[in-house]
Amino acid sequence: MLDLKERYLSILECVHCGLCISACPTYQIFKTEMDSPRGRLHIARAIADGRIGFVPGAVKHLDLCLDCRACFSECPASVKYPYVIEAVKVEMARSGAFGIWRRLISFFIDRAISSPQILSSAVRILKAMRALHIFSIADRMKLWRPWNPFAMMELMIPEDATPSPGIFGSFRPNDPGKPALRVGFFKGCVMESVYSHVNISTIELLVRAGCEVVVPEDQVCCGAPSLHLGFPERAEEMARRNLAAFEDIGVDLIVTNCAGCGAMMKDYGETFGGRFHGFSRKVRDICELLAELLPSGGVMGELRGGPRVTYHDPCHLAHAQGIREQPRALIRAVEGVDFVEMSSSDRCCGGAGAYGILHPSVSLELLSRKIEDIEDTGASYIVTANPGCMMQMEMGIRIRNIKGKKVLHIVEFLKMAQGGRKEVGGIWR
Repeated sequence: MLDLKERYLSILECVHCGLCISACPTYQIFKTEMDSPRGRLHIARAIADGRIGFVPGAVKHLDLCLDCRACFSECPASVKYPYVIEAVKVEMARSGAFGIWRRLISFFIDRAISSPQILSSAVRILKAMRALHIFSIADRMKLWRPWNPFAMMELMIPEDATPSPGIFGSFRPNDPGKPALRVGFFKGCVMESVYSHVNISTIELLVRAGCEVVVPEDQVCCGAPSLHLGFPERAEEMARRNLAAFEDIGVDLIVTNCAGCGAMMKDYGETFGGRFHGFSRKVRDICELLAELLPSGGVMGELRGGPRVTYHDPCHLAHAQGIREQPRALIRAVEGVDFVEMSSSDRCCGGAGAYGILHPSVSLELLSRKIEDIEDTGASYIVTANPGCMMQMEMGIRIRNIKGKKVLHIVEFLKMAQGGRKEVGGIWR
């Protein structure tokens, strides 16, 4: 991974035009230059030049970056800000700029999120504690404050979270004579631990679309949590294991239904170089591939009653991968829906991986704005394509006790729509 010195030319490419400022979620909250991408690049350059060290003020402003990449979408000079901020955060972690409490929290979050086994166990424990009202009792007794990481995790875990024991193997279309696109499916840690039913539905949808789906048992976390929390060596080791796992099964494409995982794996080549470039070129988001397979004028299903549907752009799908129209095309391919655009649909919901645990006040402020945008649409279904966004928006709906709204992964939405048409009623088991 390139360090801050090696990313120095990217810093110099910034022409200080300020177009990034209006797109930056933290600038929208704080209205301070230091909390904008341009301001953070100034701080990063001062650190790289040796003019300042990792003083508390610099660390605070750099650490508040969500890495949502909205600035990257707006930048006319295509400054590689995301890679600069990643390099800065890694150096902050290595330098000891964070206190012992923060380092311990980052360590435990990384180990939990990047392991489906540990995360699944944590989900079960948190659900049990919620059922016993342990968190609400402790809150009334003032045993902890809202920033307590365990209390935040309890808020985030959906009530119907469904950890999976693991899905592996090969799945082929029913027609053995039909040529199949051979794809490897990347399951993702949070998706497997919290929304395992979405993984099952994704495999089924790909098979019915004519793909042979192979799920290698040796795959591991994509490495995004480790990289963003300051453990780049661990992230690169995970990337190497995934490279080996998918090379061994010989697939045409590698498909994921998690925007964060897809962005990370598409960046393997840029981040780690070498053989990873070939791996990154094979990665596709499920929306990307389904849109390619959908024939012109094709119909993905039907929902009766004209339900109103809106779409939230995950940051790491819209900004990091440039995938915006494909999910909308899939939604519009469902007959009978009233699709309405959400205001600021690509503004970060505040999830951003572990951000909600590390910076809960900023995360909840962004979530509040997102829920207001959702309510303004009048939609019954909020469709998105990333588990972190799903957890965040579901939490916002629960906190406000809003009725009649449901957050769905686009795969769940398409499953529901295909079950609504008589002629495709047998597609989903």
